[in-house]
Amino acid sequence: MLCDSSSTCFSYVTLHYHNGAFNSILENFGLCFLQMDWLSDTKLVNFTLAVTSLWKYSGQHVVIFIAGIMSIPFQYYEAAKIDGASAWQQFSHITIPGISTVINLLLFLNIRGCLMIFDLPFVMTNGGPGYESSTFMVYTINTAFKFNQYGMASAMAVILVLIIALGTFLQNKYFMVKGW
Repeated sequence: MLCDSSSTCFSYVTLHYHNGAFNSILENFGLCFLQMDWLSDTKLVNFTLAVTSLWKYSGQHVVIFIAGIMSIPFQYYEAAKIDGASAWQQFSHITIPGISTVINLLLFLNIRGCLMIFDLPFVMTNGGPGYESSTFMVYTINTAFKFNQYGMASAMAVILVLIIALGTFLQNKYFMVKGW
């Protein structure tokens, strides 16, 4: 199945329907039926932004997890092997408790990042199509600089800080209950 490639203009927009790199990759693999308008479809835009965000931060998360795992003394694993612990028991009783601080940190950073995300929805879609991909931060920035309501935007930012503080408090309580 060949795709219609009559458009000759080149676009730097990766997810553009006609000229985007992602749809071109799908075309090269013969998967033209999967080509979509990734950022203009109201059903796909938030999934596209979520996948983009996952891709953007996955390297950082891998580096932090590797650093956390490398901080666990190797002697713990040697002692567990001598005692006859399986790989799953080593993972669940040594690795997970050993990186619990890393898990707690990344969970905090991800929740805060999700609540405060501004750059991807603003740059990629400007909150569109319609208001489908608008976030709280996009509304806050628009309230301040588009509608000149700085007091309202400040109040919105304070509410966001309170929500993040409450989420962090609940997360820390959960981790304390789990014994990590």
